[in-house]
Amino acid sequence: MKQSSFPFLLQFHYWSPSYYKTDPHGQNLIATVNKDSSLTNKFQLKNDILYYQNKICIPSVQELRQAVLTKFHSTPVAGHLGFQPTLARLSSSFLWPGIYKDVNHLIKHCSVCQQSKYMTKKKQGLLQPLEIPTLV
Repeated sequence: MKQSSFPFLLQFHYWSPSYYKTDPHGQNLIATVNKDSSLTNKFQLKNDILYYQNKICIPSVQELRQAVLTKFHSTPVAGHLGFQPTLARLSSSFLWPGIYKDVNHLIKHCSVCQQSKYMTKKKQGLLQPLEIPTLV
């Protein structure tokens, strides 16, 4: 992904190192990557930002994750796409534990999507009367 396609990614580079410092899981992961040379083919640390196979690892700071989710789903450019397109766009550039659950939660609780999208499941039919048993 080109950073120019998402201007907030440029902004992300300015505030992300402070988020890594406040996240104990992120600190442990960075320390492990620095110690274990076998992980360097998967994990890289560039400009104080942790990457896993060229995807930015988002630390477990809820406001940061929410900002990224919002940019990929709720902005006019993002277009309030459904679960699969939002997850595909997001996971092509970012990674964090629970990303599937977070995207699912965002889509289910997005007021714009709830008001303007239709259900993809068929509606259940009308109730049908049950036969009265003749033998007991």
